[in-house]
Amino acid sequence: MATIQKFSGLQYPNAKDPLLQQAWRNNNYQYATSSHQVDHDMNPGLIVQPNNEKDIIAAVQYAKQEKLAVAIASGGHQYSGACSTSGKNILVDLKKTFLDSKQDLRILGKEEVGVLVKRVIQDPQIQQEKSAKTFVYASVSWSLGSFNGFLKQNKCFVPHGQCIDVRVGGHAQTGGYGQLGRSFGLLGDHVWEIRLIDHDAEIKVVDKASDPELFHAILGGSPGNFGVITHYTMEVHRDSEYDFIGADGPRGIRAVWWYNQDTLEALLKNIAEMGDDPDTPRNYDLCVSVLSSDFPLLHLIPGLDQIMKRDHPNIFGFDGLPDWPPTIILYAQWVPLAENDRYDPKWFSDLANAGKWRLKHDEFGKDTPKRMSEMTGEWIFRNIREFDHPYEKRTYLTNSTTLVRDGWVEQVSKRVHRVISPSLKDEFLQCWVSCQIQCFGGKNSMFTRNADNGTSYSWRDSTVCCTLDCFVESSYKHVAEDL
Repeated sequence: MATIQKFSGLQYPNAKDPLLQQAWRNNNYQYATSSHQVDHDMNPGLIVQPNNEKDIIAAVQYAKQEKLAVAIASGGHQYSGACSTSGKNILVDLKKTFLDSKQDLRILGKEEVGVLVKRVIQDPQIQQEKSAKTFVYASVSWSLGSFNGFLKQNKCFVPHGQCIDVRVGGHAQTGGYGQLGRSFGLLGDHVWEIRLIDHDAEIKVVDKASDPELFHAILGGSPGNFGVITHYTMEVHRDSEYDFIGADGPRGIRAVWWYNQDTLEALLKNIAEMGDDPDTPRNYDLCVSVLSSDFPLLHLIPGLDQIMKRDHPNIFGFDGLPDWPPTIILYAQWVPLAENDRYDPKWFSDLANAGKWRLKHDEFGKDTPKRMSEMTGEWIFRNIREFDHPYEKRTYLTNSTTLVRDGWVEQVSKRVHRVISPSLKDEFLQCWVSCQIQCFGGKNSMFTRNADNGTSYSWRDSTVCCTLDCFVESSYKHVAEDL
């Protein structure tokens, strides 16, 4: 396939020449290529890596002239391969395009904030309130790890997901689900302005006032279908806004157990009870993960290896590397939202002591104060991928408020247990699970309350979300599909 003229960035055609073909393959890797490169045909005719907006404009103009489709990848983590394409079409890879630390990730000045707020908001009282807030201009190319680190340096935070290498671009368009979902909503709920290059290769700046329909479509519609997004302007939270007189400081727990079905059911019961109670205060967030053996836990919980060497030396092989058994991980958080807010120590204590075989228990903010900008970094998973295998992924959402009564806890634990602890004759021996279950609901939840805020994110009435990822040897894909 021909390359694009007047394009300063790198280009990789899907060519027959062995060297060009190898370069194309090296740059065609995405999260989903392990599972969907063939069935979803993730084989673009040309991969381009723009250096700037001029390159993107050249690529869009070329595609329009040649009647080609364009796919966009900011990080390439779309699970079904939708940020790739096939045939003679073009993949625009933005991973390295906008990474200037001065231009592409910065706090807006006071005058810029004033102009933005007056353009988007008509109510004078709300204008005054929002003009005192903090806004960040961020490109789509930043990883969540880098984005989180920048906010921490500036004593700010915003809700976002746990995967360190996911990029801001696709993450915001699909919502930006994460640990702070109940207390602060989604990352996409914080977007005020979107800079993009549209199908006519024109630069546009979109907000709820200037183009509410396009704004609505981008934030919750299929990522990359409405233009090449380059930057977002987002409202962020300052640590100082959650430092109240007479209130406790933020609290958090991250605990790890050897996998045990009784422990899993005890923790899931807490999630179910929280989801069933519409009056659960907004301050609380709760998530439970279950991970099969061989999961790289050190990327999730630094320092765990030293504890394991002391207490469980038998899991270390002759090479000194650990053979991790299945585990359960708890993430729980409380944040003050008003003066005199007090956290419930019993809630944390009951969670930390919910089961047997606990390996590690980190409590944040108990002895040493911890700002929210510091707390959010504790929930980040620092490995790029869970398991190096193909996968089947399922996400289940419910708006039920009778989960405990309906036996949901037992149903979920049995399904997970089948993969975690298969019999010697079970085909699930060739499967590995990464499961994450989180409470989002209740009338006080910002995930719920942010419905109809101009975005199009779905299922805002959900009480609990369960994501079940089953990684398999390629010949056992049918087993995962039946899970």
